[in-house]
Amino acid sequence: MKGSSSSSSSSSSSSVPSEKPVKFKVRAVVTVRNKIKEDFKETFVKHLDALTDRIGRNVVLELFSTEIDPKTKAPKKSNEAVLKDWSKKTNVKAERVSYTAEFTVDSNFGEPDITCESRIEKPLPMYIPRDERFEESKKNTFSVKRLKGVLHNLLPGLKSSLSAHNQDFNEFSDVDGLYSVGLLIKLGLQDDVLKKLPLPKIVSKIQESSQGILKYDIPKIISKDKFAWLRDDEFARQAVAGVNPVTIERLTVFPPVSKLDPEIYGPQESALKEEHIVHQLNGMTVQEAIDENKLYIIDYHDIYLPFLERINALDGRKSYATRTIYFLTPLGTLKPVAIELSLPPSGPNTPSKRVVTPALDATTNWTWMLAKAHVCSNDAGVHQLAHHWLRTHASMEPFILSAHRQLSAMHPIFKLLDPHMRYTLEINALARQSLINADGVIESCFTPGRYAMEISSAAYKASWRFDKESLPQDLIRR
Repeated sequence: MKGSSSSSSSSSSSSVPSEKPVKFKVRAVVTVRNKIKEDFKETFVKHLDALTDRIGRNVVLELFSTEIDPKTKAPKKSNEAVLKDWSKKTNVKAERVSYTAEFTVDSNFGEPDITCESRIEKPLPMYIPRDERFEESKKNTFSVKRLKGVLHNLLPGLKSSLSAHNQDFNEFSDVDGLYSVGLLIKLGLQDDVLKKLPLPKIVSKIQESSQGILKYDIPKIISKDKFAWLRDDEFARQAVAGVNPVTIERLTVFPPVSKLDPEIYGPQESALKEEHIVHQLNGMTVQEAIDENKLYIIDYHDIYLPFLERINALDGRKSYATRTIYFLTPLGTLKPVAIELSLPPSGPNTPSKRVVTPALDATTNWTWMLAKAHVCSNDAGVHQLAHHWLRTHASMEPFILSAHRQLSAMHPIFKLLDPHMRYTLEINALARQSLINADGVIESCFTPGRYAMEISSAAYKASWRFDKESLPQDLIRR
């Protein structure tokens, strides 16, 4: 009887459809306490913040649940709720100003996690030990450059939001104008249009009093030769004398071979073949050129390929994983002889790699130019994320902390290290707030976008070694 009843009950209950979660809205009120008296920097930051809100970079909030989402294995999150009237209330003089935000959540969202901690954001500083903070002269120099960088990052976005075609640059003269005319003017905001925009007065004053702060610095090579960047010799010179001279290495195996898992990322063999480059080696075979240390490579295949599908799914981002082969000429200069462009394989019979060689006619000239542009894009990302942030800043932090904790300030080794460690902790803290943060300068300006820090982490795991980072070991390795 009990068994029969239990079975019947179970059958009856399984036939009842489960209730679908119901969406409902939750209203939040955020109260901000204003300072009675603001200094110049605080006033500027507030108005700049309001400007970013007007062009669509809003202040947003999210609710985190105490329950775990079974799909993401992370706490459930609400939608992003925009803080309303942030820019409209910029000039409100009240001691406290209230803003509202409206979340949409499911009935199965659970309880909001009141202990969920948000990262400290600017202008509230992260904690830095007093003896590691900037001195006044350093602070003033850094503040001017930081302001310049923020404006350079923000104002082209304003043009994009106002443009009917939503394009930053339509022609090369638009790029030239950033160096010669100034940002606000090149945004197309002259005369009456400029006056109608909700720009903070402080930005206009800076534009009127010191237009140089809104200009990009002209690279020295461009000041000497405006079209130097188009030529192969300058492209090759940048590999050893440009921003990132620490990636190029001697080619020892041809064709190059990937270290990535072939089951996931396709064949490890490169598409580069001897016939692609042999006619550019001054009569040498590829093996002879390798034996005489005449061939060099900048290889971004393995660092980019695992992220390409996600990068290329982002709006406005398109990239390849590149390999570039250089030949050392009798003049002692490098010459690019081939570029390989790779994408993740989309099918077993779908080619995912192509090789581009120097131009023979007008059509192939622009193909070659585009290939070089993709190399430069890869190079900028690796320089900033792997060589600059990771190898110069992030990897130094534990040594700085250890030195302060374990060594006396009078210790000879501490005395040697101190000039190299100085200011790094504060620079890193500021970088986490403005450069490498979500939607910060790095994510906005570099091809990897939101995957920038993942690439940096992957580079650390794959290639960072304490005993190979210094000179001469780095040069010997390469």
